[in-house]
Amino acid sequence: NAMGHQNRSVSTRVLRSGTVTLPAEACHALELPEGTRGFELVRMRTLEGAPALFSTNYSPPILAATLAGAADVLSGREALTTVLAAAGFSMAGANRIIRAAHPTPEIAAALQISEAEPLLRIRSISWTSEGLRYDMYETWVRSDIIPLEVSVNSVDLNPVH
Repeated sequence: NAMGHQNRSVSTRVLRSGTVTLPAEACHALELPEGTRGFELVRMRTLEGAPALFSTNYSPPILAATLAGAADVLSGREALTTVLAAAGFSMAGANRIIRAAHPTPEIAAALQISEAEPLLRIRSISWTSEGLRYDMYETWVRSDIIPLEVSVNSVDLNPVH
């Protein structure tokens, strides 16, 4: 969202997609048995032509056919969240962890940086209102290209009636 917020040119390129044996970490995050096959979506995003973000999403087997048939997502023209919501998987909550980390060789090459250069790594698990975990992603962000923006609103926990 932050990438397109300032009406700047954003493009998405899908590097890999398809049914895979999910990594143990994704199985744990999605509350699936190890060795489960699910859907992997690996994308690269540029901002004004500069490599800015590398993202990998893992989804449970229940979404594999839906995502495999989502031509606009797989071509980088449509947001994954739009397809997930249309399939009945709207986010009711998520847990996100953000930390600085060194990228893998694949990620460093895609983002055109050194493996020694730290990036922001965002790991997220999303769930429905029923508590079903349906998306686990890891996104690597070049914060020199995309700044981390946080908006905070206060909530009155003791409203007067």
